[in-house]
Amino acid sequence: INGARLSSPFGMRKHPILGYNKKHLGTDFAAPEGTPIIASGTGTITRAKWCGGGGNCIKIKHNSTYETIYAHLKNFAKGIKVGKKVKQGQIIGYVGSTGMSTGPHLHYEVIVNGKKVNSQKLKLPSGKILKDEERNLFEIHRIKTDVLIAELIAK
Repeated sequence: INGARLSSPFGMRKHPILGYNKKHLGTDFAAPEGTPIIASGTGTITRAKWCGGGGNCIKIKHNSTYETIYAHLKNFAKGIKVGKKVKQGQIIGYVGSTGMSTGPHLHYEVIVNGKKVNSQKLKLPSGKILKDEERNLFEIHRIKTDVLIAELIAK
């Protein structure tokens, strides 16, 4: 979220509404109401509805390993619904204070193999490593693209 500040990290804390110590299974980012929220990765919407204490929330399944949750949204972006495919960086909703919330913020969760984890300590895979013929084809394509770009710049 552009302009957000970390307002509550993952881990044990005194719950601001309930008043007792409870593990916070996400990371909160305070931002002005209506601030756009973007998908942290490409995937498919598996939930876009009211989620009780989480207020309006969205869940995205990125692959067989990773899912993310975005909670307390003021509202969803146009066209966001279960089954919709979204791209990394796409606006999916807007910061709000719905559900059990003390002010406008995004509650963000990362789920790895069904377990909620600290997104700030997450080690993500670097990407696919190309070998042999795949690598050669990629390098040829990259060189051709570089030549085309150089020709455009020279004009």
